[in-house]
Amino acid sequence: MIKISAVIPTKGRGRELIASVESLVAQTKLPFEIIISDQNNPPLMELEEYLSKFAMINHFRNTEPGLVKNYNQCLALAKGDVVLFLDDDIIAEPHLLENLENIYLKDSARTLAGVAGRVLNAHGDKDPQKIKRVGIYNSWTGQTCGNFNYDKSRNVEFAQGACMSFRREKLLAIGGFDERFIGNGYFFETDAGLKLTEKGYKILFDPSCVIDHLMAPRGGARVDKINHTYFYIRNGIRLQKNHGFFFQWPVFMLWTLGYLTLKSLYNRSPKLFLKSLKAVVDGIRTP
Repeated sequence: MIKISAVIPTKGRGRELIASVESLVAQTKLPFEIIISDQNNPPLMELEEYLSKFAMINHFRNTEPGLVKNYNQCLALAKGDVVLFLDDDIIAEPHLLENLENIYLKDSARTLAGVAGRVLNAHGDKDPQKIKRVGIYNSWTGQTCGNFNYDKSRNVEFAQGACMSFRREKLLAIGGFDERFIGNGYFFETDAGLKLTEKGYKILFDPSCVIDHLMAPRGGARVDKINHTYFYIRNGIRLQKNHGFFFQWPVFMLWTLGYLTLKSLYNRSPKLFLKSLKAVVDGIRTP
């Protein structure tokens, strides 16, 4: 038997989170525990009342902001063998935890550090028949290829934060998630996955572990376009520092500068351009 801790950091969402929890307590295999890190301020009373009904739920309020910090606090509290990280606007299909347990049970050599679940987005996805790459990082350009709606199993380099799980001791061994991925946390899960695969462990994408991602328009890690671009560039540089090679930096920087220039021109926004340049400087200066 594998004990699975399901954890959900949440902010700005009430009924979406209730729907997510409802899908967890209706699983064919119940989670060992559900941990919810709640940044809602003021508290959402409907949510508080609902969560108080379940003995398996550890619902705590987090006064320290920061998406990645919330993930690490949930990891520190988790007691399961496997920690399943979920977004606060998902519906888990009924056999998610049962299928997840079976995958880890088959790994007798314990070379499997994590499992990436299938994420079906409410706003539509790429046709699985046209997908060639899943969960890949390009250290020349800093680009990631997700495509986690694919329909066949394969090894990947990272998982999508909406539905990702890890053996707890493996994730703790790399120090959890890097909290220098700031703001909306862009690339923090990519970084963790790469650290594990670089150590020789496997991360498996398995389409039997399915969630429907509602993609709520408000709350969560959503930010405006200018700040979104800032975090994308700054955190992308952080990722490159952790996993790129020195000879790839000229290509990476040219791509980054070209990206921010074209995006600023497309949006006709000098402010976006200046904030993006600041992201480059801040990213390079970050230790």
